[in-house]
Order: sequence, then structure tokens, then C-alpha cells
Amino acid sequence: MTTEDGGVSKKRKAVSFDVPEPEPEPDPDSSPPSRHRPSKDSRRLLPVPTDAHLFDNEIDYTTDRKYRIPDWIWHDNARGKKDDNHRLLFLNRRVREIDLKRLQVKFLKEEKIFQDKKQKWVEEYLINQPGCDQDELKKNLFAEVSKWEARYEEEHFEPFYKKRYEIVTGGGYEKPIKDKGLDKFWVSALKANEILVRQIESPDHDYQALCHITDIRCHRIDDPRGFKLEFLFSPDNPFFKNEILTKTFEMIGDNSSVVLKAIGTEIEWYDKKSLTEKLLLVRLHKGSQVKVIEKCRSFFNFFETKIYEQDFIFNEESGELKGLLPMDYIIGLAIRNQIIPHAALWYKHEEENCVQDDETIIPWAEGWYEYVIDDCRPEDHAVILTCT
Repeated sequence: MTTEDGGVSKKRKAVSFDVPEPEPEPDPDSSPPSRHRPSKDSRRLLPVPTDAHLFDNEIDYTTDRKYRIPDWIWHDNARGKKDDNHRLLFLNRRVREIDLKRLQVKFLKEEKIFQDKKQKWVEEYLINQPGCDQDELKKNLFAEVSKWEARYEEEHFEPFYKKRYEIVTGGGYEKPIKDKGLDKFWVSALKANEILVRQIESPDHDYQALCHITDIRCHRIDDPRGFKLEFLFSPDNPFFKNEILTKTFEMIGDNSSVVLKAIGTEIEWYDKKSLTEKLLLVRLHKGSQVKVIEKCRSFFNFFETKIYEQDFIFNEESGELKGLLPMDYIIGLAIRNQIIPHAALWYKHEEENCVQDDETIIPWAEGWYEYVIDDCRPEDHAVILTCT
């Protein structure tokens, strides 16, 4: 085709100038999409635990890797074919871990209230006693505070411990995903503690027996200076017959000169299942043999009965003994003060001074723990050979 001036014109291709409509701006109030975050409709599928007032509702479990529910739980083909039973077991475990965290957060708030009320009660106790000698009041203060603490703990703390026991052992829900609890909850919490992990032997030794713990409890005794620990084991424990092992710490004498009695339970081991003793055959130089009992290093040595007759000093302000403490008592304090009230945090390695997943040790902040490993009494770790 030629133009009027004799030039040649080229046919132009049709060009579309249609601009696509811009995508709507995201709602600033809505959370960004994530393959780890289930939809709000999916979250409603999670079972609701009984006694809902014991759980904190302010935490967002989707922001923490330890508690997030991955997307493949809700979609069968998100990561290929997944066995339904496997997915339900995973979801059951994760839901129980989430609710234990919610329970623990609410318990920490209750602990803060407890400390504030305790301080206020002590102040009122010392003021509202007209005509009484202040020195005499302070002398009886520890016993009176212990009575008040016992009443408060029974009313406010025990419901949390009972609910934790239900969740760990497979209960706690009206319509659970699975009636299966967290079988390694307590052994994981114990192994996360720097003091206790050094008492637990290899997976072929203590670990398998400790997996059968269903609960650990602490009880007050008549003397407010002492306490009793109670370990509950499942009936199918293949190592020993006892379903309950206890360790009671009693103190004899006044606070300036205390004798410590550590009274444990005699463990009824099944045949050839003892973790604290091993039977050996030793050859003598003339060819004869003798049977020798070798005492093994084990966490279950903690349940032996011992009496420490050296004088200790009891500090009423802290409620603990002072001095070069035996390992039994140090383990007992760690379980009473740290593991039992905050077990869910130790279980998920969230406690401040826990052993991390890479087995690195974070030093303790409390000064009286510093000599635990190096300066503990040698008889606590001795290997004893006894001829029979």
C-alpha cells in the first residue's frame, strides 16, 4: 500500500491498551496468609478442654514454631498422601501441647497473684497483733505462713496440677481427638534441667523407665521445713512393681543445727531389671568365681534412704537448708521448686535456665547451685562392690 506522497506504508498490528484492574489492597487488620497458619474455620475444629477457666486465651500459638499446626494437617494432599491415623496423632499431640502452654501461662499469672497476696498477708499478720511481742511473732511467722500457703495452694494451684495430669495422661477433653496423652512429658522435663539431666543415664538405662512417669507431686508434711515428693508410674511399667515412689525430707533439731533424713521407697525390681545394681561374676586367681554386686549410677538411687547427721542451718526466709548440701536434697529442691510448678515450660525447653536442644548448658543464676557438680559429696556417686 502506497501513501499520497508515494511512500510505502506498513500495516500496524492492533495493540490492546486494556489495563487489568488493580488488586484490592489487603485489609490491615487481617493477618498475612501463611502455609503454617490454618484458617479461622479450621481453628474451630480444635477440641476445647474442660474447665476452660483454667486456660489463658490471649496467646497466639500460630506465631511460635513449637506450637504451630502445619497446613498439611488440614489438607490431605499438601505434602503427599498422609495416613489419617498419623495426622490425628500429630494433631492430638500438638493440641495437648498448646493447651498445656495456655494452662501454664494462666498458672504463672496465678503465681504472681500468690506472691502479692502472701506479702500483704505477712504485713497484716505482723500489724494486727496488738499486745504481742514482735520477736515472738517473727519466731512463729514461718509456721503461720506455711499454713496459709498450704490453704492457698490447695484452693488455687491444685486445680492446675489436676488438669495438667488429665491432659498428659490422655484425658481433659469432652471430645478428644485421641485418648492418648504425652507419654514422654515428664522425662523430657527432667532432662531439660541442668541438675537432673546429669542424674539420668543413657536411653538404654534410666530413660526408658522414666518414660513411664505419669505425674510428679509435692506434699507438705507435719514439719513445715520438710516436704514429700511423689512419683506416679503407669501400671505397665516393665522395670519394677511399684506404681508410686516417694522421697520424704525430714529435719530434726532446731534451725541452727539440723539433721537431715532423706527417706525413700524400696523399689521392687522385676527379675534382671534393676537399674541401681548389677550382678557380676568375678574370677579369682585360683579359677573360682564369686558373685559381686556392682552399684550402678542411676537416677533411681535418689529413692534410697539416707541420714545426714552433720549439722545444717535452716533458713526460714528462703525455706531451704544452707551449707554443703547432699545431692539428694538438691535434686529434691530442683523438682519441688522448678519442675513441678513449671513442667510445661521445661518440656518445651522454654524455661530460662534449661538445657537447650543442642545439649549446651546455660549456667544457673542462683549461687547455691554453683558447687552442685564439682563439690557434691563423693559417696553420692561411689561405685560399691559387695561380695555375696
